[in-house]
Amino acid sequence: MKRLTLFFLVFVSWWPLAWSADIVEQRQQYREALAALRVKNTTDFKRLAAGLRDYPLYPYLQYHDLRSRIYALPERELGDFFAKWPDTPLRASLRESWLLALAQNESWDRFLQVYEPSVRSTALRCYRLRA
Repeated sequence: MKRLTLFFLVFVSWWPLAWSADIVEQRQQYREALAALRVKNTTDFKRLAAGLRDYPLYPYLQYHDLRSRIYALPERELGDFFAKWPDTPLRASLRESWLLALAQNESWDRFLQVYEPSVRSTALRCYRLRA
């Protein structure tokens, strides 16, 4: 029984250290992924992001990626993001960026289809009146 208790105590005291080493590595990898995205190195970004799927800030990586490509982004990718992360503040921000891109491209029909009255942006409200 003493050995089992000793094993348990060692395991319980070691486990947070292993977890904290993982989270430190993930934080660094997250920073590297954002840096790769900033310089448009999509190969490194995708490789680094793939290793962060269980990291708590992973939705933010996806958000920054989609936002960086908002003017040429397939709507399917936006829909996937909206479906996967419906309750995050990122959803509203990305949606507004998308609406702005639609307005700037003068895609008025699609703009009006996806516009929601809850939009807070004055610029987007003006674009709606213009559409």
